[in-house]
Amino acid sequence: MNILLISFEFPPQPGGIGTYSYQIAKNLHYLNNNITALVNTNLMSRDEVEKFDNFQEFNIIRFKNYKNKVFKIIHRIFFSCKVFESKKYDLIFITYSHAGIIGIIGKYLYKIPYIMMGHGSEFLYKNRYLNFFIRLFFNCSDLIFANSKFTADLMRNRGIINKNLKVIPLGADEKLYDKNRYNPDLLKKKYGFEKRQIILTVGNLSIRKGHKYVIEAVQILKDDFPNILYLIIGRGKEREYLESLIEKYNLHDYVKIIGFVSTELLPEYYALCDFFILNSTKAPNGDVEGFGIVLVESGLMGKPVIGTKGCGIVEIIEHNKTGLLIEKDSIKDTTSAIRVLLKDVKLRKSFGQNFYLKAIKTLTWKAVAHNTNNEINSYFAKYSTKN
Repeated sequence: MNILLISFEFPPQPGGIGTYSYQIAKNLHYLNNNITALVNTNLMSRDEVEKFDNFQEFNIIRFKNYKNKVFKIIHRIFFSCKVFESKKYDLIFITYSHAGIIGIIGKYLYKIPYIMMGHGSEFLYKNRYLNFFIRLFFNCSDLIFANSKFTADLMRNRGIINKNLKVIPLGADEKLYDKNRYNPDLLKKKYGFEKRQIILTVGNLSIRKGHKYVIEAVQILKDDFPNILYLIIGRGKEREYLESLIEKYNLHDYVKIIGFVSTELLPEYYALCDFFILNSTKAPNGDVEGFGIVLVESGLMGKPVIGTKGCGIVEIIEHNKTGLLIEKDSIKDTTSAIRVLLKDVKLRKSFGQNFYLKAIKTLTWKAVAHNTNNEINSYFAKYSTKN
């Protein structure tokens, strides 16, 4: 099947939607689909983008980046039309909700069916006009996917009545995140973290990730656990605020913002940490965690995790089996959960092993692509029969 995947977030730019878009493109390619990715990239240099694109086995076409939003929208629409005309595509796969307008154009002007992926936060926007268009894009789609039951419920609550809705949980790359390739003690020595008890968070530095609650917890715990070290990997608008918290509490020896880490080196940080935390909260704009790919990456590395309730995380973490679930926006709960895992090495090992067995069996990108491919082929087999 000739598939045109369209996303406004894509590697080497960091971000969960971009990771999904890349992995689904790559793994659908391995399942004998002819994949073209029509994408843009912010934040990264031209050299980084070209190096990444040249390494891929499927075709990548990039939108131009315009600072002016109007120019950006016009360019994306007209450029997409040129791509539609350049080749016969069987299907458009929209993995970024705002690109739904391109799906509609492809379907009604070029007679190409389109499918969409829902991630969670796009169904909590407060802008009624944006909500209208998101609802329109998904309801006009031939087939839609959700990354969790939580996200599927958000979709229905926002008036998305498309009957062709399938829930397919996300995954991680089991070849990249292979715990057997790494020695945690040697890695701690490499990075100068010997004898430290390391907590890790990976993700954009945004309000939604709840880094501040972990920093507050570290401030409380550092006297009882003087070897505690909280590593924050990622970049974003909240960095300055987080640095001000570190300065306020004089936590320079206990909290370090690493910034951007390449995909190749990221598994080393998972390997050297003692456990992972995603203290996700609801952002002021309504943004929530629909799933949490970083948790699965932790699981494949055999690490226990802490995550918050009230979002898609509850479908990944099995409380008291693979990790701990806590209330969001709670310094008390965050502190308590961290204390439990810092104190109990056996519990950490038990949680980590349980999570690994779950992740390697059901939460890999290979499994996600296989399930997605089956749903696409099943739907369009019926679609072809009806038409």
